Amino acid sequence: MKRISPNLRKVLAVAFAILFASAYGIAQDNYITIADGPWSSAEIWSIDGFEACDCSPPVNISNSEVTIRHEVSSASNIHVKSEGILIIDLDGSLLMSDKELNVQAGSLYSFGYMHLGGLEVGNAGYAMIAAPAVIEDKFLVLGTVDLQFATYDTLKIMAADMHINPGAVF
Repeated sequence: MKRISPNLRKVLAVAFAILFASAYGIAQDNYITIADGPWSSAEIWSIDGFEACDCSPPVNISNSEVTIRHEVSSASNIHVKSEGILIIDLDGSLLMSDKELNVQAGSLYSFGYMHLGGLEVGNAGYAMIAAPAVIEDKFLVLGTVDLQFATYDTLKIMAADMHINPGAVF
């Protein structure tokens, strides 16, 4: 009998937790992309994953779940806090090379490509990066960053401003 690898076990546990939270209404609002485009475009977002909702998630994700299944760019910094969840699916990508993704008291699950100006993971933040990522200017880790090395081969951190807190989990 084959055993499940520890990395696959983590990915499955995260997927189950996300499905459980969605099914039981723990996440207050859910937004899912249905097309490529800028974060602020109401035409690329859906509540059910099929029909455009004429809405867009706030850049301060709080008690909400945002799933990116397409190529999305942002002209603003994005903050994940207060039990917010940001998911970048396998076919999704988040492009914000001159802006910052800040994960404070929420979670980031990246299975798709990210190109960020900066990534900050606060004390109560959690970030799992299981896909290629480029971090340009700032990389600050106070909380937990889980790098799934077995599932991708490229992480480029070119940050001049890089700090990993001694209490951080990496």
